[in-house]
Amino acid sequence: MSQTSSITRKLLMIRKIQSDNKKGLYPSLGDLVNYVTDELQRREIIDVGLSNLTFKRDIKEIKKYFDIPLVYNRKLKGYEIDKDYENDSIIETILEAFEILSSLGGDGGMPDYVIPEKRKSKGTEHFTFLLSCIKNNEIVTFSYFKYDSNTTTKPIIAPYALKESRQRWYLLGIPEGKTDIRAYGLDRISTLNSIERRFKKQISIDEIIEKYVNCFAMFSSTEEAQEIILSYDQRDGNYIKSFPMHHSQKVEDKGNKVIVSLYLKIELDFIMELLSRSWSVEVIEPLTLRAEFKRIFKEASLRNSI
Repeated sequence: MSQTSSITRKLLMIRKIQSDNKKGLYPSLGDLVNYVTDELQRREIIDVGLSNLTFKRDIKEIKKYFDIPLVYNRKLKGYEIDKDYENDSIIETILEAFEILSSLGGDGGMPDYVIPEKRKSKGTEHFTFLLSCIKNNEIVTFSYFKYDSNTTTKPIIAPYALKESRQRWYLLGIPEGKTDIRAYGLDRISTLNSIERRFKKQISIDEIIEKYVNCFAMFSSTEEAQEIILSYDQRDGNYIKSFPMHHSQKVEDKGNKVIVSLYLKIELDFIMELLSRSWSVEVIEPLTLRAEFKRIFKEASLRNSI
């Protein structure tokens, strides 16, 4: 049995259980066997004679290697992802990468009718190295390009965590001589090295999570979070429903309008996001943000006057 088949089988099981659970369904072992067997054949990965024992072993290995707990619900007579599991976004990341990789042709390339967006590296090549340094409390240094000053610096950082935000990955750490957590985009890091010096962590992961909980992106100021109410037309509202701006987002349909409420800090990144749909957005609350929009639009109108 090939390694490709084994990995594909496990990821298909995760996909099936997650998808069914979202619909309120709990697949039995037989459901999993049938689904995975059909999918393997469709992907031209032919495994003959897969037994129930193989799938039971897969479930144990999914917990061991992916840290995703699949449990059998005796009452509902089917499998589910443990309700206490909080890393649903990790599952989505794993499965997204899996679906793209599994679509590659036998020659290792995409078919010509799959047209991916051209993009630069997200810096994920630094993942393994940084995770090792975070785990072992090793101080790192790297070249870092700063967008605001158009310069490259060489910070020395005590690394604490990796965080994803708006489809970009960031290293969270404390610069030498500082006491507060800073964020560094992985896509702007180069010549990454450990300086073979260890540090003692002063901030917990829970404190780091709390620091960003009311932030739109990665900029965290001393501003207080507040309720924000916005109105969009139906078209933009549908986009925002499908790709929420923030975990606090709540949506209500009112006729041909979509009302969006959020609770977060009003910072530059958030204002820039709102401006990306300026043709339909109306700021209802707070009035300070509404006034800021009026100022921005007025200055833009003067810059673009004919």
